[in-house]
Amino acid sequence: MFRLSTNPTPSDFPRIETLALMMGFEFILVHSDIFMLVMPCKVTLLILIPVYGVVALLLNRGAENNLILYLYCGVLVSRLQFIFSKIETAERSRAIKLAIVAGLIYMLTLFAIIGGKTNLLSKGLNAEFLGANGYFDQLELYGIFTESPHLPIIMGIIHFSLMIVFEIFTRRRFIPKTT
Repeated sequence: MFRLSTNPTPSDFPRIETLALMMGFEFILVHSDIFMLVMPCKVTLLILIPVYGVVALLLNRGAENNLILYLYCGVLVSRLQFIFSKIETAERSRAIKLAIVAGLIYMLTLFAIIGGKTNLLSKGLNAEFLGANGYFDQLELYGIFTESPHLPIIMGIIHFSLMIVFEIFTRRRFIPKTT
């Protein structure tokens, strides 16, 4: 990641675009987590999974490989296992709260990154370098993440770091003490 943001080469452009699309897809994953936990199993199977699958297919078109589809399938298997297993109400409630917190952290990070985008260093992924090497000409999907690829890299680092800190804090706080 550090090399991609400080010293990219034109051969890195497909990988950079895939990373940007993956951070955009994280938005879909965060919301799908909340909806799949709250909705009944039939709604999840018949509506949510196909809709999010179509979104994954569309975003995957802009990626150099099928990484977004693999990510969606892996997350889907994990969520289906959770949805169809008999879990306690307390555990389901904790999962819903964690999903909501993940969504809030994503949104706050997104607003902070977009609001401060003029102050964030783009290092090697600046507009001059990207334009001179044809990055904007080869884009298939447009948006703030693909047009300013340093933003999703910074956002990903902040978002996932905050999620790790939150998870460590809640696990340490709620793990029963052994005697």
